[in-house]
Order: sequence, then C-alpha cells, then structure tokens
Amino acid sequence: MHQNIHVSGAGDARSNDFSIRDDSQTTNHIYLHPGPNQGEFDNWMRRIGSLLQVADEHTALKPALELITAVFEPQRLFLITHSALPEMDVEAYTEILVVLDRSQITSKKITKHILNLASFRQQRVVVNFETAAKFERAISQGQPHHCLFCSEENLVFSGSPYRLQSPPTETLNALKADLPEKLEQLFAQSSVFWSEAERLKSQSSNLAALMLHHCLGYLYKNLLFIFNFEFPKTHRLERLQPKVARCFPQVSAALNERIADLLDFTYGSIMGLHFDVNEICDAESVFEEVDNALKVAKAVIEKRTELLVGGSGNLEQSGNSEKTVAKKKSVE
Repeated sequence: MHQNIHVSGAGDARSNDFSIRDDSQTTNHIYLHPGPNQGEFDNWMRRIGSLLQVADEHTALKPALELITAVFEPQRLFLITHSALPEMDVEAYTEILVVLDRSQITSKKITKHILNLASFRQQRVVVNFETAAKFERAISQGQPHHCLFCSEENLVFSGSPYRLQSPPTETLNALKADLPEKLEQLFAQSSVFWSEAERLKSQSSNLAALMLHHCLGYLYKNLLFIFNFEFPKTHRLERLQPKVARCFPQVSAALNERIADLLDFTYGSIMGLHFDVNEICDAESVFEEVDNALKVAKAVIEKRTELLVGGSGNLEQSGNSEKTVAKKKSVE
C-alpha cells in the first residue's frame, strides 16, 4: 500500500526519512486511500483509529467507545464535554456522537438501543447517532451544535479516509452575526409567557400552568430550530425533552420529569374537549422548578453562544473553547 500513502508535515515520504526535523510539536498527518486490496486498507484504518486516545478523566468510557467502534465501525466518533456550571449546581455531561454510514443503520430504534446498552453503566452520558450524509449537511449548513463541537479536538475515532469537513466561512460569519439576536428574541418571548403565568397564578393555577407549558414548549422547540434546524410538531414536553437532551443535556435534565408530566396533563385537559381538571395543589413548587429550568437554560445557552461567537471548536481554534476530551498521539 506504499503507493497509496501520503504524508504531510515533517519528514520525507519519498526517502522514508522522518528525522529531517526534530520538532516535538509537529503532528504528521497520514492519508490512506483504498488501493486494490480493500481488506488491507480497512485493516490500516482500524490501526490508525487506535492511535486516537481518550483523556484520563474519560477512561471509564473507553470500554463503551471500543464496543461501539467494534460493533458499528463508525465513520467518525466524537467525545464531547458539556462543562459543569458549579454556581448553579449543574453537573457536567458527556456526549458521544456516532456518525454512521446509512447502510449500517437497519433500524434506528435497534441502533439506539444498542448504543444506550453500551453506555448504560455511565452516569450523565448521552449517546447520539446520525448518518454521514446528515452530519456533512449539518456542517455545510452551519448548524451551531456541529460547528462548535464536531472538531478534530473531540474526534476520538475516524474510519473515514477523508479529512473532517469545516463549515464555509460565509456561513460561519452569518451564524456569528445572527445567533445573539435570535437568542435575545427567544428569551424575550419566553419571559412574556413567564410574566403571564405569574399574573394568572393568583386567579387560576391551571391557567398559570398552561402559560408555563407554553413557555417551556416555546423555548425547547426554538432551541432545537436555532441550533439543530429542527422544529418538532409535538407540544408535549415529555417528547421534547429527549430531543433537547441530544444537544443540551443539562437543559433537559434541569426540568423534573414529574413537573413535565404535570404540565403536559394540564395542557391536555385545558386544550381538550372538556375542561375538567382539578386545580394544581402546590403551584408554588411548580413555579420554582420551571424558574430553575429557565435559569439553567439561559446560563448554558449563553455559555454556548459565547464559545460560538467568540470563535472555538470547528469555527476556529482559540483558547476560549470547552475542555478538550480527546488527545491524539503524534505519528512520529
């Protein structure tokens, strides 16, 4: 396969002499392209993938990552840290993003179950998967979540012979210019629903809860649209929360499932054919839970926006990025 190996960086591939420059900071990149022997190429890809190492604090995830790699042989595997917010008692979460060829997904439900099984012993870990075509489309369209986190620093395995795609410069510039304004409008409208809920609290706890439901539903659906270009049709919080957890696990976890179920039930009763539901007994605790969820959402999103607009991740490399969890060995 020597004729199919291209080396960039320090060293001379023609003479196989890589000692020309003694620079410990230089990372050499090897690009393999399929030759006549596809089996040998696949074997090399697996070997090179094994050179990518996981940081010490994520050692516990290595068995899960190795299992996912062995079962699915993904095109790319990202390990992403969503940093803690100690001032708000918000714990850190780890996201595993698995990029698969469509031919490897016979059933989305089965694939999701297998991925969850691989990491079921891990706490505060979310596993997401998507097709390579969808992943590439997300990068080219400038979806904020992918632009920030799907970078070389977070890449722990690559089964693709191609370099990781970067978002177009024009798309990134538009994203940085528009995102703060969109989020300002989002939180302004959410505050309107919250204020109306406060006003109605003394009159009817159910009508107040309806406004709280509108507040969270509006927030969740528009977050998904702004960051993932997805706008779900459902109004049920129990169905929106898992979708939000894919890119904002801390925001989703901030709202107690019991409160989400209560608000969904109240919404369904009021919007149904017959308005026949008892008033919520402890409305104050519901307000406290929702208020905390809104504060966590705002803090997490403001931090995410700062990283995006300030330049980090796949946008451009800077010191103001989230903690890198993947460390790569140099090929010397």
